[in-house]
Amino acid sequence: MNVSGYLLTAVLCFLSAGLSAQDGSTKTAKISSYLDQQSKQGLSGSVLVAADKQVLFEGAYGYQDRANAIKNQTNTRYTIASMGKLFTMVGVLKLIEEGKLSLNDQLDQYLSGFLDKRAHNITIEQLLAHRAGWQHYWNFPEFLNNRLATDSIADYMRFIKKTRLDFNPGSRNQYSNIGYIVLGAVIEKVTGEDYYEYINRTIFQPLSMNGTDYANYLNLPEGYALHGGGGTDALERVAARGAADGGGYSTTQDMYKLTKALVYDHWLSEDHLTLVSNLFRSDQRRKDWGLRIAGGFMGVSTVMLYDSEADVTVIVLTNGNVPSAMEVGQKITGILK
Repeated sequence: MNVSGYLLTAVLCFLSAGLSAQDGSTKTAKISSYLDQQSKQGLSGSVLVAADKQVLFEGAYGYQDRANAIKNQTNTRYTIASMGKLFTMVGVLKLIEEGKLSLNDQLDQYLSGFLDKRAHNITIEQLLAHRAGWQHYWNFPEFLNNRLATDSIADYMRFIKKTRLDFNPGSRNQYSNIGYIVLGAVIEKVTGEDYYEYINRTIFQPLSMNGTDYANYLNLPEGYALHGGGGTDALERVAARGAADGGGYSTTQDMYKLTKALVYDHWLSEDHLTLVSNLFRSDQRRKDWGLRIAGGFMGVSTVMLYDSEADVTVIVLTNGNVPSAMEVGQKITGILK
């Protein structure tokens, strides 16, 4: 779609955010021009820009289904890859604030049967911070041979419990999808609910995130973006349905609803908000609060950026890799500062 129809609304929103009409018009024009240029370079996705609780700009580019010439819209649902880890993190921190979990709780308080006995001493905080000792499962034969039938947290846990740790818990940092699947299992044990039901009840429903779900990519209706603009190569090493480590579907509007809940509506305590911020950036010595969470895989690139100093949110969801969502998001943030 052409984003020019959003320019007048965007200028008015800039005015309400405390910027002059001229400044707002200039920044909006720069964003629109930049995204039009990136679209010519292959950008396929949707973009939302907000400041001071106001949506300033929305645009969509490329195709959700290239083979059938179905264009992306501002409400297209994209697979968000590892950005979905934020749902698991918020779900865990909600349980902590309800007194049902603690960051220092060890895994053996909730789960058992791990082949590697070191796993029983892993803490909830280590799982959240990617310091538990596990890495990824994508190349495991047991997963690859059954990935299309892997439809629940229990399906993952059957082979995860047989997996040895790559290092002693807490000894170093290693990005881990397995760790977040295990957090999903902890959620199920503590709540007595299915992981998907809990996340839906706790996050999606209260925030009216009606465009967010864990759809099965083997049978996607119109309105969902296909990976890589229509290709299937990206799907050869993933389960048919997302899980606690990511892979669900969402829209830019829905991800902004979650951003507002975290940033403005005090959905989490200040300490836990800072924890979320620190877990998604390398410089954990900084005290200012911001959020940078991205997801990516073959044919998928997503990012959600919140700059606390400028009070600016940029969300980019794409069904492509070039240009990367992070590159686009950082450029837009720079235009607004």
